[in-house]
Amino acid sequence: MRKNLLTMDVILAKEIIYMLKNEGYHPGDRLPSERFLAEHFHVQRPTIRNALAQLVREHYLFSQERLGYFVAPDRIKISTHTCTDNFDPGERCPNIRWQPYSFEEILVDKRLSGKMLIPEQTPVYKILFIYYENDTPLCLDYSYTPIDIYPGLTAEILGSRPILNVLQTDLQIPILKSNQRVTLIYTNEEESSLLQTAPGSPMMKYKGLVYDDTGRLIHFFEDIMKIDDFAFIRDAEMEESWNN
Repeated sequence: MRKNLLTMDVILAKEIIYMLKNEGYHPGDRLPSERFLAEHFHVQRPTIRNALAQLVREHYLFSQERLGYFVAPDRIKISTHTCTDNFDPGERCPNIRWQPYSFEEILVDKRLSGKMLIPEQTPVYKILFIYYENDTPLCLDYSYTPIDIYPGLTAEILGSRPILNVLQTDLQIPILKSNQRVTLIYTNEEESSLLQTAPGSPMMKYKGLVYDDTGRLIHFFEDIMKIDDFAFIRDAEMEESWNN
Protein backbone atom coordinates (compact mmCIF):
# COMPACT_ATOMS: atom_id res chain seq x y z
CA MET A 1 0.00 0.00 0.00
CA ARG A 2 1.33 3.41 -0.95
CA LYS A 3 1.83 5.82 1.94
CA ASN A 4 1.95 9.61 1.84
CA LEU A 5 5.39 10.78 2.95
CA LEU A 6 5.64 13.85 5.16
CA THR A 7 8.68 15.38 3.46
CA MET A 8 10.48 18.54 4.55
CA ASP A 9 8.97 20.65 1.77
CA VAL A 10 5.46 19.50 2.76
CA ILE A 11 6.16 20.43 6.38
CA LEU A 12 7.57 23.79 5.32
CA ALA A 13 4.56 24.50 3.12
CA LYS A 14 2.34 24.08 6.16
CA GLU A 15 4.62 26.30 8.23
CA ILE A 16 4.55 29.02 5.58
CA ILE A 17 0.75 28.94 5.53
CA TYR A 18 0.74 29.25 9.32
CA MET A 19 3.16 32.19 9.12
CA LEU A 20 1.02 34.00 6.55
CA LYS A 21 -2.10 33.49 8.62
CA ASN A 22 -0.46 34.42 11.92
CA GLU A 23 1.15 37.58 10.53
CA GLY A 24 -1.99 38.80 8.79
CA TYR A 25 -1.06 38.47 5.12
CA HIS A 26 -3.82 39.23 2.61
CA PRO A 27 -4.35 38.37 -1.08
CA GLY A 28 -1.83 40.29 -3.17
CA ASP A 29 0.70 40.72 -0.35
CA ARG A 30 4.29 39.91 -1.25
CA LEU A 31 6.17 37.24 0.68
CA PRO A 32 9.68 37.73 2.05
CA SER A 33 12.52 36.61 -0.19
CA GLU A 34 13.61 32.98 -0.49
CA ARG A 35 16.81 33.90 1.33
CA PHE A 36 14.90 35.41 4.25
CA LEU A 37 12.55 32.41 4.46
CA ALA A 38 15.46 29.96 4.33
CA GLU A 39 17.16 31.75 7.21
CA HIS A 40 13.89 32.08 9.12
CA PHE A 41 13.14 28.35 8.90
CA HIS A 42 16.81 27.26 9.12
CA VAL A 43 16.79 25.30 5.86
CA GLN A 44 18.51 25.47 2.48
CA ARG A 45 17.05 27.66 -0.26
CA PRO A 46 16.22 24.71 -2.59
CA THR A 47 14.03 23.27 0.17
CA ILE A 48 12.19 26.59 0.58
CA ARG A 49 11.85 26.83 -3.20
CA ASN A 50 10.21 23.39 -3.31
CA ALA A 51 7.77 24.36 -0.55
CA LEU A 52 6.85 27.59 -2.33
CA ALA A 53 6.38 25.70 -5.60
CA GLN A 54 3.98 23.34 -3.84
CA LEU A 55 1.95 26.28 -2.53
CA VAL A 56 1.79 27.69 -6.06
CA ARG A 57 0.46 24.34 -7.31
CA GLU A 58 -2.11 24.37 -4.51
CA HIS A 59 -3.14 27.94 -5.48
CA TYR A 60 -2.19 29.51 -2.16
CA LEU A 61 0.52 31.60 -3.83
CA PHE A 62 1.42 32.91 -7.26
CA SER A 63 4.80 34.00 -8.52
CA GLN A 64 6.00 36.80 -10.77
CA GLU A 65 9.38 36.67 -12.45
CA ARG A 66 11.97 38.83 -10.68
CA LEU A 67 9.36 40.01 -8.17
CA GLY A 68 8.89 36.93 -6.00
CA TYR A 69 5.90 35.18 -4.47
CA PHE A 70 2.54 36.69 -3.55
CA VAL A 71 -0.54 35.53 -1.67
CA ALA A 72 -3.02 34.36 -4.31
CA PRO A 73 -6.50 35.88 -4.64
CA ASP A 74 -9.21 34.01 -2.78
CA ARG A 75 -10.63 31.03 -4.62
CA ILE A 76 -13.42 28.66 -3.80
CA LYS A 77 -11.48 25.72 -2.39
CA ILE A 78 -12.89 22.22 -2.68
CA SER A 79 -11.28 19.33 -0.86
CA THR A 80 -11.06 16.15 -2.88
CA HIS A 81 -11.57 14.30 0.42
CA THR A 82 -15.15 15.59 0.54
CA CYS A 83 -17.57 12.87 -0.54
CA THR A 84 -20.13 15.13 -2.27
CA ASP A 85 -20.34 18.08 -4.60
CA ASN A 86 -22.47 19.85 -2.01
CA PHE A 87 -19.94 22.59 -1.25
CA ASP A 88 -21.14 25.94 0.02
CA PRO A 89 -19.08 28.75 -1.48
CA GLY A 90 -21.25 31.33 0.24
CA GLU A 91 -19.57 30.59 3.57
CA ARG A 92 -16.19 31.65 2.20
CA CYS A 93 -17.21 34.07 -0.53
CA PRO A 94 -20.25 36.11 0.57
CA ASN A 95 -20.74 37.59 -2.91
CA ILE A 96 -21.34 34.16 -4.43
CA ARG A 97 -24.86 32.87 -4.99
CA TRP A 98 -26.34 29.93 -6.87
CA GLN A 99 -29.47 30.02 -8.95
CA PRO A 100 -31.57 27.19 -10.43
CA TYR A 101 -31.58 27.41 -14.22
CA SER A 102 -33.46 24.32 -15.41
CA PHE A 103 -35.26 21.27 -14.04
CA GLU A 104 -36.51 18.42 -16.22
CA GLU A 105 -37.17 14.70 -16.32
CA ILE A 106 -35.23 12.80 -18.98
CA LEU A 107 -34.40 9.24 -20.01
CA VAL A 108 -30.78 8.21 -19.73
CA ASP A 109 -29.07 8.03 -23.12
CA LYS A 110 -26.02 5.99 -24.07
CA ARG A 111 -23.53 8.67 -22.99
CA LEU A 112 -25.13 9.20 -19.60
CA SER A 113 -25.62 5.47 -19.09
CA GLY A 114 -21.87 4.97 -19.39
CA LYS A 115 -21.17 7.74 -16.89
CA MET A 116 -23.82 6.78 -14.32
CA LEU A 117 -23.40 3.01 -14.77
CA ILE A 118 -27.16 2.51 -15.04
CA PRO A 119 -29.28 1.13 -17.93
CA GLU A 120 -30.29 3.31 -20.84
CA GLN A 121 -33.84 4.70 -20.66
CA THR A 122 -33.69 4.95 -16.85
CA PRO A 123 -35.73 8.04 -15.86
CA VAL A 124 -33.70 10.69 -14.03
CA TYR A 125 -34.01 14.29 -12.93
CA LYS A 126 -31.65 16.62 -14.79
CA ILE A 127 -31.01 19.82 -12.85
CA LEU A 128 -28.79 22.75 -13.73
CA PHE A 129 -27.65 25.35 -11.21
CA ILE A 130 -25.45 28.30 -12.12
CA TYR A 131 -23.08 29.76 -9.54
CA TYR A 132 -22.47 33.51 -9.72
CA GLU A 133 -20.12 35.99 -8.10
CA ASN A 134 -22.23 39.13 -8.11
CA ASP A 135 -23.54 38.87 -11.70
CA THR A 136 -20.61 36.94 -13.18
CA PRO A 137 -21.18 33.20 -13.76
CA LEU A 138 -18.48 30.96 -12.29
CA CYS A 139 -19.77 27.40 -12.53
CA LEU A 140 -22.38 25.22 -14.22
CA ASP A 141 -23.60 22.48 -11.88
CA TYR A 142 -25.31 19.66 -13.80
CA SER A 143 -26.97 17.13 -11.49
CA TYR A 144 -28.63 13.81 -12.33
CA THR A 145 -30.63 11.78 -9.81
CA PRO A 146 -32.73 8.67 -10.56
CA ILE A 147 -36.41 9.54 -10.22
CA ASP A 148 -37.08 6.50 -8.02
CA ILE A 149 -34.83 8.06 -5.37
CA TYR A 150 -37.32 10.91 -4.87
CA PRO A 151 -40.58 10.31 -6.79
CA GLY A 152 -42.60 13.47 -7.19
CA LEU A 153 -39.71 15.91 -6.82
CA THR A 154 -40.52 19.25 -8.45
CA ALA A 155 -38.67 22.47 -9.12
CA GLU A 156 -40.79 24.08 -6.40
CA ILE A 157 -39.72 21.50 -3.79
CA LEU A 158 -36.11 21.82 -4.88
CA GLY A 159 -36.16 25.61 -4.75
CA SER A 160 -32.63 26.98 -4.52
CA ARG A 161 -31.25 23.98 -2.61
CA PRO A 162 -28.65 21.64 -4.13
CA ILE A 163 -30.17 18.23 -4.78
CA LEU A 164 -27.90 16.46 -2.29
CA ASN A 165 -29.07 18.83 0.41
CA VAL A 166 -32.66 17.91 -0.46
CA LEU A 167 -31.92 14.17 -0.33
CA GLN A 168 -30.17 14.48 3.01
CA THR A 169 -32.66 16.80 4.72
CA ASP A 170 -36.00 15.74 3.21
CA LEU A 171 -35.41 12.00 2.89
CA GLN A 172 -32.67 11.53 5.52
CA ILE A 173 -30.54 9.62 3.03
CA PRO A 174 -27.07 9.00 4.48
CA ILE A 175 -24.25 9.58 2.02
CA LEU A 176 -21.48 7.02 2.33
CA LYS A 177 -18.97 7.63 -0.45
CA SER A 178 -18.35 9.01 -3.91
CA ASN A 179 -15.98 8.55 -6.80
CA GLN A 180 -14.71 11.87 -8.11
CA ARG A 181 -12.53 13.11 -10.93
CA VAL A 182 -11.23 16.47 -12.14
CA THR A 183 -10.26 16.97 -15.80
CA LEU A 184 -9.45 19.82 -18.16
CA ILE A 185 -12.04 20.49 -20.87
CA TYR A 186 -12.85 23.16 -23.44
CA THR A 187 -16.30 24.72 -23.51
CA ASN A 188 -18.86 24.07 -26.21
CA GLU A 189 -21.23 26.78 -27.45
CA GLU A 190 -23.90 26.19 -24.79
CA GLU A 191 -21.41 26.18 -21.91
CA SER A 192 -19.66 29.26 -23.29
CA SER A 193 -22.95 31.12 -23.57
CA LEU A 194 -23.99 30.31 -20.00
CA LEU A 195 -20.54 31.13 -18.58
CA GLN A 196 -20.15 34.21 -20.78
CA THR A 197 -16.83 33.07 -22.23
CA ALA A 198 -15.50 32.43 -25.72
CA PRO A 199 -16.19 28.97 -27.22
CA GLY A 200 -13.30 26.63 -26.59
CA SER A 201 -12.27 28.29 -23.32
CA PRO A 202 -10.38 25.96 -20.94
CA MET A 203 -12.38 24.91 -17.87
CA MET A 204 -12.21 22.33 -15.11
CA LYS A 205 -14.77 19.55 -15.15
CA TYR A 206 -15.46 18.14 -11.69
CA LYS A 207 -17.63 15.03 -11.85
CA GLY A 208 -18.55 12.20 -9.55
CA LEU A 209 -20.91 9.42 -8.51
CA VAL A 210 -22.46 9.57 -5.03
CA TYR A 211 -23.74 6.52 -3.14
CA ASP A 212 -25.79 5.98 0.01
CA ASP A 213 -24.90 3.62 2.86
CA THR A 214 -26.40 0.64 1.00
CA GLY A 215 -24.22 1.19 -2.06
CA ARG A 216 -27.13 2.54 -4.10
CA LEU A 217 -26.32 5.26 -6.64
CA ILE A 218 -28.24 8.39 -5.67
CA HIS A 219 -26.56 11.13 -7.65
CA PHE A 220 -24.22 11.97 -10.53
CA PHE A 221 -22.81 15.47 -11.01
CA GLU A 222 -20.81 17.26 -13.68
CA ASP A 223 -19.61 20.74 -12.77
CA ILE A 224 -18.01 23.03 -15.36
CA MET A 225 -15.83 25.50 -13.45
CA LYS A 226 -13.76 28.52 -14.40
CA ILE A 227 -10.14 27.64 -13.72
CA ASP A 228 -9.20 30.94 -12.12
CA ASP A 229 -12.03 30.82 -9.55
CA PHE A 230 -11.74 27.32 -8.07
CA ALA A 231 -8.98 25.27 -6.49
CA PHE A 232 -9.01 21.59 -5.61
CA ILE A 233 -7.10 20.82 -2.43
CA ARG A 234 -5.74 17.33 -1.86
CA ASP A 235 -4.67 17.93 1.73
CA ALA A 236 -7.70 18.71 3.88
CA GLU A 237 -5.49 19.64 6.82
CA MET A 238 -3.65 22.23 4.72
CA GLU A 239 -6.95 23.74 3.63
CA GLU A 240 -8.15 23.96 7.22
CA SER A 241 -4.96 25.67 8.36
CA TRP A 242 -5.49 28.40 5.77
CA ASN A 243 -9.20 29.03 6.26
CA ASN A 244 -9.60 28.77 10.03
